[in-house]
Amino acid sequence: MTTSAILRNSTVMAKTILSISRDQLLLETRGAILRKSGHRVVSVKSVDDFADAIREEEISLVVLGHTLPGHDREDAYHVLAAEKCTAPVIELYATAAPPKSTAQFQLAVHDRSFQSDLLALVKQVLADDVN
Repeated sequence: MTTSAILRNSTVMAKTILSISRDQLLLETRGAILRKSGHRVVSVKSVDDFADAIREEEISLVVLGHTLPGHDREDAYHVLAAEKCTAPVIELYATAAPPKSTAQFQLAVHDRSFQSDLLALVKQVLADDVN
């Protein structure tokens, strides 16, 4: 398969991922990782911007960064419900054990394999969402 054919195929399959985090550097890094894998990424730092993005974009997946405080996580879930957004949610966490959460998917950010784990989980979640 030629490079142009691969790019055409990845463009067709590209999904819009909404990523929220309080840490600008982590937000940019996560966005770069996801864009490199062919996805469109909307990155926001506040729940207000998160709500605007949910209303304005067709979101396929939500990533809640580990630097997002608990009350902002709750507010993000309220926005998803209020806007009837059914996109799957991946919650990132920085502890050795996952926190208690209602999230469908969780991923530790402290592992060395975080980048490949994130891409693998995103691929799995988006594939499951299609089926």
